[in-house]
Formats: sequence, structure tokens, C-alpha cells
Amino acid sequence: MTVSRRHRWRWAAWWACGIGGAAGVVAAVMRSAWVRALIDRGSAASTWAWMERLSWVAGVAALLVALIASRRSVASRGVPSSSELTERDNEAAASVLVRNLPARNPAFIGRDDLIVSINNALTSGPAVINALHGWGGVGKTQTAIEYSYRYADDYDVVWWFVSEQPQLLAEQYAQLAVALGVAPAGSDTMVASAAARRCLRERQRWLIIFDNAEDPEALRPWIPDGAGHVLITSRRADWRELATPVRVDVLPRAESVALLTRRTDLTGDGAHLLADKLGDLPLALVQAAGFISETSIPIDDYLASLEAGASRILQEGRPASYPLTLPAAVKLAAERVRETDLPAWQLLRLCAALGPEPIPLWLFTGAADRILPTPLSAAVKDPVRLRGSIGLLARLGLARVDKTTIQLHRLTQSVLRSSAPPRTLEADLSRIRSLLVGAQPPDTDDPRYWPTWAALAPHILAIDSVDADEIPFRELVCGLIRTQLKRGEIADGLALIQNLHRRWSARYHQDELTMLHASFLLGHAYYLAGLWPEAQDMDAATYAARLRLLGPDHPDTLESANNLGGSLTRMGNLAAGRALDHDTLARRRRTLGDDHPDTLRTANNFASTLRKSGEFAAAKALHQDTWGRSRRVHGAEHPATLISAFYIGMDLIELGEFEAAYRQLDETHSTLRRVLGESHPATLQCADQLAIAALRRGDRTTAQAILEETLARRREVLGDSHPDVAATATKLAAMDRT
Repeated sequence: MTVSRRHRWRWAAWWACGIGGAAGVVAAVMRSAWVRALIDRGSAASTWAWMERLSWVAGVAALLVALIASRRSVASRGVPSSSELTERDNEAAASVLVRNLPARNPAFIGRDDLIVSINNALTSGPAVINALHGWGGVGKTQTAIEYSYRYADDYDVVWWFVSEQPQLLAEQYAQLAVALGVAPAGSDTMVASAAARRCLRERQRWLIIFDNAEDPEALRPWIPDGAGHVLITSRRADWRELATPVRVDVLPRAESVALLTRRTDLTGDGAHLLADKLGDLPLALVQAAGFISETSIPIDDYLASLEAGASRILQEGRPASYPLTLPAAVKLAAERVRETDLPAWQLLRLCAALGPEPIPLWLFTGAADRILPTPLSAAVKDPVRLRGSIGLLARLGLARVDKTTIQLHRLTQSVLRSSAPPRTLEADLSRIRSLLVGAQPPDTDDPRYWPTWAALAPHILAIDSVDADEIPFRELVCGLIRTQLKRGEIADGLALIQNLHRRWSARYHQDELTMLHASFLLGHAYYLAGLWPEAQDMDAATYAARLRLLGPDHPDTLESANNLGGSLTRMGNLAAGRALDHDTLARRRRTLGDDHPDTLRTANNFASTLRKSGEFAAAKALHQDTWGRSRRVHGAEHPATLISAFYIGMDLIELGEFEAAYRQLDETHSTLRRVLGESHPATLQCADQLAIAALRRGDRTTAQAILEETLARRREVLGDSHPDVAATATKLAAMDRT
């Protein structure tokens, strides 16, 4: 227990009185007759006399000290402070539980791991400060309230400060001083505020919460000293110099579903679908649950209204635990941005037109002046100015920002889009399409560019490409699909191109060039998915249209001819496939040159057709030539080079050179695993052939292990119905029978 100065003076007075009294008693005893009679007969009479005098002096001095200490103790009652309480007052203050928490939310759900981690962090040492930050509506305040109630027994003082306006904190500290008993009601605000902070400094077991703080520097002077805990909630993330930042994210999907099913009669599937559409944002979930519960609206109708405009439907069902609906909060924050920072407002509108995934900042900083509006076009050229605008969006909870990206929640985007005038929204969408086209990587086949494609993909897909008549943007969408197929994302690529082809077919003529590009991609996706009859039909139709419109030597025509030759060979029509491949190779060599990537692709196809026709030596020679050229053009680890390498291994197997085939395929497989990944279709195709080479060289154990792993991965990536899965399963079953 902390001892105040007033208590120390009082204790000094008591001790001095006791010592003085004891000294007086000793002196009186020493003067008594019977004691003197004993001393007079001894040899120490003079010494005893001096001890008697010393006792009298000590007694008088102690009484004087007691008088002074007593007067100091009384004088110290002038100004009420934690160091000036009486013993009785101090003990009483320590025993009284001081609270001013908002009401607890009885429907609070989840966040158990987060709340435990907050407690672990706060109890890891003295004077620990945690700052909970995140999007508006993510539940920072509710998490802080729930933490305060769950761990209330660990604190004697828990005080909640509304912190949006730091100039009002002194008055709230004064209220705390009154509750602590260190200042009477009506005291001067600054005096009482100082008294409360002194009291916290001298105590332990307290928790101070600063809710909805906006500025770390403005809050810094109000952080109390002492061995207590401080919790801050804020939309800002930049608290590192003052506190340990703790990000509060959207709810895990399981907790979102539990919240909805607990508050409504939704089933698990309906709740899961709604949680996905709401992006697991707690405020939106609570609003939706309240509205559905109150109105009994069917989930399909609610989802349709949400799709038509989140702003309108989410105005309903505002919970008592939140001061504003989500649309109102977003619009209020956005209006503040518009009034204070026009570049930030323009950037916010553009981000609202993109996807809810992180948006790379280079999408804006690399843009041409003619694309971005003024003054944003000037701000992006100044990194400090741009970061200031981005920081404002983060401080107001409209965006999540890191060093390289900015991200808006999907509902924030929906509210902003629905509140924008149609002409403004269309202008923003047009700028976004131009930005994405300008950021398009130069190649779809080179793995070096795949991360850039992956960063752009969700934002390309967020734009409704059916309503985008600009040919460059539609070609960008086709480039994205081609990249997906090259990366081995066959199911996703097929689903996307099927949907796009169907919708474009209703809008554009079949002979329109971009429409033909989509048809070509659909045929290629069919081929990779093992739907070879569909691939042959689509390839044949596209080739015929391009041949008629563009002529036999046009690059697009030859591209279709290359794929049609592969489809014909796959379907067993070797003569037609070989003839078309031979003609396509000759045309590409003449028009593009021997080393052009398209020529090398056709050379690989023609060599594979030769192998399937039984011309193994010719196939190996052409594959060897293509491999060498590809290494010079692409490099040793480009996918096209590696495909040529494992084709050579297949030729060697057919030629009976099993040791050489195994070495070639083993080295190529290792490189493919590193470059493309263990489950890429090309990696698995090479693994399948490596198992054959191992078996032919007599290593049955290795062959079986490779086939088992390859079968499992092919099933996962391609599905049970893919012909390649069946082929691997057949090989493995044949090994089991022998």
C-alpha cells in the first residue's frame, strides 16, 4: 500500500510521543529513592547521573518532534490529492471499485483469442499500452468493452475516456478524481485532473481505456504514469511510438456464422452466404441480423437488396451498441475527406471502383497524367504528399494501408459507389480500366510477371467486362485468363472464360476479333481440362473464322492452327494433326523466324506428333533443337524451355534409353517443382513420365512412390474425371497386378 506524506508525519508524531514518554518514565524511575539507594552503594553513581540527565533530554526532544509532526500532519489537509489522504481515506479508496464502463453487449460473440492476447500483452510488464486499430465497424470498441468486463476482477479502477476530442479529457479526468475521492465535486478541472493522475501514479490495478482516439501526439500528454494498463481504440494504425498496435480484423467466418444464426433463424448455409457478402464486418453483420430478425425478410430477398445497393439496406437495423449505421459512418468519414483533402477524396473514389483485395500503390504512381484527375495526378508524383492523403484515409477507418498497398472493405466500397452520381461513377470506372490496361505486364507466359498479374487479377475481375466496350480492357481480361491457364489454375480459368464467352456472345458478333480471342482461350481451356472433343470443336471453329477473316499467315490464324493441330492429335487423328502442324511450323518459320517463341511452340507440337507417329529419332532431334533455341531465347528455367526438356525425356523412353531418360526427367522435374510448384500440371506430367523411366530402368519402388504422389496431386488439381488422372491410375493399377 502506498503511504502518503501526511501519513508519514502522523506516524512520526506517534513514534516521537512513544519515545518521549518512555524516556520520561526511565528518567523518573532513575530518580526514585530505592534505585538511588542501590546506585549510591555502587561504583557508577556519576555515570548513572549522566544517564538520568540524558533520559530527560531525550524525552523533551521526542515530545518536541511529536509536536512538530502533529502540526505538519494537520497542515497537510489543505489540498486534496492522493498523497494527502488520511489512512482511513486511503484504505477506503483502495477498496472501492471505480467504474464508468459503457453497458456490456450481451450478444457479443467470438474474439476469444484476441481478448486473451490483449490480456497477455497488458500483463507482460508494468505500464503496458495497447492500441486496437482497424476499419470502422470492425468492433474495436466492443472488443475493448468486453475485455474490460471479462478482466474486471483484476482491476480496482476501470475508467472509460471518450477520446475523439482530446480537449475534453481533462474534464473526464476530473470526474475520475471525484470517483476516486481525491477531489470534491466542483473542484477546478485542472487541479482535479492532476489529482486523479497523481493517484493513478501511486496505485496499481487500474485500467484506462481511451476510445476512438485519432491522434497519438494529442493523446500522449494524457497517458497516465504508473503500474497500470492502458487500452486505446483507434482507426489509425500508427501508434508504434506510443503503444503496441494490435489489429482488429473482421470476424473469422465461423464466428460470423455463429453471430447470424444466434440472432436470426438462418441456417448455416444461409448465414455463411450472407457473411461472405458482408465481408464478415461485425457492424454489418449485427445490422443485417437485426433487420432480418425484426422483419422476417427471406434471406434471398435480403441478399438481392444487398446486391442492388448495400447503402440502402444497411441503413436499417442499427444496433444500440453502435452510434451510426455503417453507411452513415462511411459517408460521414468520406465527407470529411472531401472537405479536407481533395486528392485523398479522388483516390478513395478510385479505390471504391476496384476490388476489396489489397490495391498496389504502383497502380496509381505509374499512371499517366491524362488518366488521373487533378489534383491527384500531381499528388502521386510527390511520395510525401501522397502518403499524407493515404494516411488520412487510414485515420478515418476508410482504408487499411501498408508500405505497398491500400485496401477498402467491400461494404465501404459499395456504400461509396452507391452514393456517387452515375456520371461520376462512370468516369471513375473509365479511369480504372485505363489504369489497369496501363499496368498490364508484357508477357503472360513468363513466371517473372505472374506476381504482377496476381496483384491485378482481383481488380480486373471487379470491373464488369461485359459493359466495357474498350477493346484494350477486354484484351486485358483475356490476358488474365491466359495467365491463369499458364499458371495451372485450370478450373478457375475455364470457369471464367466460359462465363465471359457466354456473356460476350450475347453482346458481340462471333467474328469480332476480341470475341475470337475469347473463343480461342475457351478451346485452350477445354484442352487443358481434358475436354478434348469440346476443345477440337472450338479450335476448329475459331481457326476457320480467323482463316477467313485474317488469312493463313496472320499470327492469330497460326495460333489457332497450332492449337487445332494439338487437338486433332489428342483425338487420335494423327494424319490431320501432323499435316496441320507441319504447315503451321513452316508458316511460322517463314513469317516469324526460327527462334520466335510461337515458332518454338509449334516445333514442340510437331515433334510430339512425330513421336506419337512412331518417328522417335526425328522427334528427339527436333525437340533437342527446340530445347537449345528455347534456352537461348527464354533462359534455362522458362516453362517453355522446361517443357522441351521433359519432351526429350519422353523421346528417350521410346528409344529405349532408360538411364538417359531418367536423368533428363529427374533433373527437369526438380526444376519444374521449384519454378512452377509441385502441383502444376506440367510438373505432374513430367513426374508421370519420370515414374515410367524409373520403372523401365528397374526401380519399381521409386516408380510406385512417384505415381502414388502424382495421382493424389492430379486428383486434387484436375479432378477425378480428367483423362490424365485416369491414365496415372491405370499405370499404378498395372504395377499392383504385376
